[in-house]
Amino acid sequence: MARSSCFGPADAAGRPLIRKLGTLDVDLVPNAADLNNSDIDFCDWQGRLVITYSWGNQLGVEQLAEAVYDGTEAQFLEGWFPPTLMLQRTVPSTLPRPATPRAVSSRSFSLAMAILLVATQTFPATPGAAPKRPSSSKQPKTWTTFENCHYLDNPSNDADSFQVRCGKKTIHVRLYFVDAPESNLSDPERVQEQSQHFGLSTDETIRAGKLATEITRQTLSKPFTVHTRWTVAGGRSRQPRYYSIVETGQRDLAELLVEQGCARTKGAVAPTPGGEPSKSVVARLQRLESEARQRRIGAWGLSIPVPAPDKSATPQVSPQRR
Repeated sequence: MARSSCFGPADAAGRPLIRKLGTLDVDLVPNAADLNNSDIDFCDWQGRLVITYSWGNQLGVEQLAEAVYDGTEAQFLEGWFPPTLMLQRTVPSTLPRPATPRAVSSRSFSLAMAILLVATQTFPATPGAAPKRPSSSKQPKTWTTFENCHYLDNPSNDADSFQVRCGKKTIHVRLYFVDAPESNLSDPERVQEQSQHFGLSTDETIRAGKLATEITRQTLSKPFTVHTRWTVAGGRSRQPRYYSIVETGQRDLAELLVEQGCARTKGAVAPTPGGEPSKSVVARLQRLESEARQRRIGAWGLSIPVPAPDKSATPQVSPQRR
């Protein structure tokens, strides 16, 4: 499958863009989250299959892209189904070729929708080689504990996502239960969401993220403990990240970040290694977050409070002229 740029410029990942980029798009598109391909449409043209589809973050930010498959529609569709399935419903290997492009048939479109259940990231280069994702049911449910771990400085580190050295292992951990402000604009949609939650501007959110990252780095300057169940967290990094609980001394790092106003209660949850239910942990973190907000510390102290309306004031009505 070859990516086409016949519509104009492409971003750094080679994704074609159908219109000239505006000022906002120049900042957002190259770093936009590509979590899903959907709304596929395609037609045969001169012996190849031209495919258009939407990619984006499934939260309302979408882009339209084009790809070209060097083969026929039938070859493309057949490649997604094993031979046993093809025995039950065979797509003809040869189809009549009209002189002009034709719209995709309803049957082909139904099959294309089935393709989307298999290909949620990108089209594979070879038909039949659908991308595989790890099954959550196969994730181990027991905790693995690493003592005497050390924080590793890395440009990709954030307050809630960072690399550590545990013995001979290097692990990229992602904290359970919390979400700290981003320290850069690599994920603009997440930054926007965090800005709304903390009542901050974009610049203030990035500033809060850098503050939170520094607190994590300083807190983990001494050896600490990591508990993980090896559940893979999503993200842009090519290196897998694993949801973890990090303890330093007698304190839980996620709890410490929320208490200092440097994280919100949001994200993946799990019962703790000590057996505390996740609902109990979430309730405690929510109380700490509420207290930090009232005290206006951390990220909460960077925002400008909006005074509540005075309900006791009597509204003044201006006399109307006749």
